Amino acid sequence: MSAASEKVSLWKNRDYLLLWGGQTISNIGSSASRIAFPLLVLFITHSPIQAGLLAAVSSVAYVALLLPAGAWLDRWPRKQAMLYCDIGRALCLLSIPIAVIINHITIVQLYIVGGLISVLEAFFEMAEIASVPQVVAREHLPEAMGRMQVTFGIAQLIGPILGGALFSYSHIAPFLLDTGSYVLSCCSLFFIRANFQQERQQLYTSHLGSEIVEGILHLWKQPLLRYMAVFTGCNVFFGSGYMLLLIILAQQRHASNAVIGLIFSGGGIGSIAGAAAASWLQQRYKFSQLIIASLWLVALGWLLPLILSQPMMLMLATGLINFCCSSL
Repeated sequence: MSAASEKVSLWKNRDYLLLWGGQTISNIGSSASRIAFPLLVLFITHSPIQAGLLAAVSSVAYVALLLPAGAWLDRWPRKQAMLYCDIGRALCLLSIPIAVIINHITIVQLYIVGGLISVLEAFFEMAEIASVPQVVAREHLPEAMGRMQVTFGIAQLIGPILGGALFSYSHIAPFLLDTGSYVLSCCSLFFIRANFQQERQQLYTSHLGSEIVEGILHLWKQPLLRYMAVFTGCNVFFGSGYMLLLIILAQQRHASNAVIGLIFSGGGIGSIAGAAAASWLQQRYKFSQLIIASLWLVALGWLLPLILSQPMMLMLATGLINFCCSSL
C-alpha cells in the first residue's frame, strides 16, 4: 500500500477510485454479456442442451482455477496479470461480433470463448481481491470492500436490463458493450500508481503444484472455509444451469429478451439488499443460523420457478437467491 493511501479518505484516494470505477463499468458490461451468451446459443442452435453444456464448461473452468490462480498470482505481478486478463477478455468477446458480421459464428467458437473468459475471470478476480488492501488503508478496507459489493449489485441490476434490451436490438450489441467495458477497465488499471504486490519477505522456493495442494488441504481442514468453498462452487456451477432454466421458462411464457433481462435484474436488487442487511443480520444472529436460513431460502428460490413461472416470480426467485448469497 502506498504511503499516500494511508493518509487520505476513500473519496480522495485516486487509485481506489480508478479501481472502483473501472470495475463497476466492467461488471455492468459482464452482466450484460452474461445474459446475452445463453440467448445467442439458443438463437443459433435452438438447443437447450448446447446452452447447458456451454454453461457447464464455463462454470467448471472458473471453479477449478480459483485456487491455482491465487497461488500463481502470489508469484506474478498482480497488476500486470489483471491487465492481461482484461485484454484477453476484450479480444475473446470481440471475436463474437466479428464472427456474426461475417456470418461464421459457430457453437465451437462460443465454447472456446466462454471457457477462456471464465479462466481469465478466475485469475482477475483473485488478483482484484488481493489488490484492494494494497490500494487503501487498513482502517478503510471494510468500507472499500462494502462499496465495491454495493456497486457489484448495481451492475447486476443494470447489466441484465441492458443486455436483454441490446440483444433485442442487435445480437452483437451486448458483446460490444462488454468489450468496451474491458477496455475502460484496462485503462483505469494502467493509470493506478499503487503497487498491487506486498513486499516479499522471501523468495518462493516450493513447487507451485505442491503449494496448491497444500492450500487445498488447509482449506479442507477448516470447517467454515470448507463449507464456504463448497457453497460457492455449487452456487457458481449450478447457478449457470439455473440461469438457463429461467431463460427457457421465460421464453415458454413468450417473454421478450428485454423482459428476460428484467427478470435477472432482480438478482441485482437482491445483492444490494443483502449487502445492506449483512451487518445488521450478522450482529443479531449466529453465523450458523444465517447459513441454515440461507440454505432454506436458496432452496425456495430454486423451487419457486417450477411452481410459478410468471416473469415476476422468476424475478423474485433471482432476488431471493442473491440476497442470501450477499448477506453472508
